[in-house]
Amino acid sequence: MLLIAFGGPTGPAEIRPFLDNVTRGRDIPRERLEEVARHYEAMPGGRSPLHALTEAQAAGLRAALARADGPLPVYVGMRHWHPHLSETLERMARDGRRRALGLILSAFRCEASWERYMADVAAARAGVAAAPEIVYAPPWFEHERFVAAVADRVRTAFAEVPEG
Repeated sequence: MLLIAFGGPTGPAEIRPFLDNVTRGRDIPRERLEEVARHYEAMPGGRSPLHALTEAQAAGLRAALARADGPLPVYVGMRHWHPHLSETLERMARDGRRRALGLILSAFRCEASWERYMADVAAARAGVAAAPEIVYAPPWFEHERFVAAVADRVRTAFAEVPEG
């Protein structure tokens, strides 16, 4: 299984290289990039929580699969940071994986997310000898458990809003 996520800096020194990677080929004013960098710098540890959250999801999935059907490998590949999709696909190829289920961790399907994830996986596969075929799980934004979890979070947050 391949968990596919956006990626994010894991420390302050990675913020600007990460932003350069995300915006490559686009004419984004440097001032705007610096503004975004300051947002990352304001996060605890100067890092995005996405990497740690994605790795925790992978660990949880490995454990759940081991309990249910026996252990299955779960890999993490990021669009814009390490482990880059190409790095992960190279590792999968070295491990002898020929086919994998790809789970795009973007909640909603639209051109700006889902299709770009798939295009980036295809580009990474093209650059990796013996890269595994990736078969994608369907979008999950309408799944009843996801909707229920989001609704529960909204109710909890709303209950904390002061009246008036």
